Amino acid sequence: MTRFHVGVVRSLALSAVSCLVFGGSAFACPWKQVGTLPRQASPVAFAKSAPHNGQDTFVGVWQVTYSVGGNTWDMSFDSWHADGTENDNDITPPLMSAMCEGVWELTAPRTAALRHVGWTWDQTGFNLIGPFQLLETNTLSADGNSYSGNFTLQQYDLDWNPVGQPTSGTISAARITVH
Repeated sequence: MTRFHVGVVRSLALSAVSCLVFGGSAFACPWKQVGTLPRQASPVAFAKSAPHNGQDTFVGVWQVTYSVGGNTWDMSFDSWHADGTENDNDITPPLMSAMCEGVWELTAPRTAALRHVGWTWDQTGFNLIGPFQLLETNTLSADGNSYSGNFTLQQYDLDWNPVGQPTSGTISAARITVH
């Protein structure tokens, strides 16, 4: 194993231990910018599940685009599960990690609130900055094949103190289907 590979393995092992110590997953979702959110308690509350009624549900896999000021800010593949959990695979480079998770619940017909959390690393992918929190409110289209909404993202340090200014923007998503 080369010195580079040993360093990467050592860094990933330390990152995994850090994430476990701080109560999160070993994966991170680093963002290019910091975002907006009101201060919230760190534990993620369990979300109520949503019934799966054909396509009239958020349950499924989505291609999501996040925009700020009319410009694409981020993109991801997002999986919403019937038990009220959610997973996201972001376009962030793998060394910095790209996986995040969340909880969601219906707040009105075809409207859902999502609380999404992850870890943020510096641009080297070796130094943990802290968690971030992304809050979304989304509305499912009448045909169930797309949704749109708003998001606010806030970066935190390891003690859940806000770092930097929040980022807010809009979301558009298209359902990914088998056919």
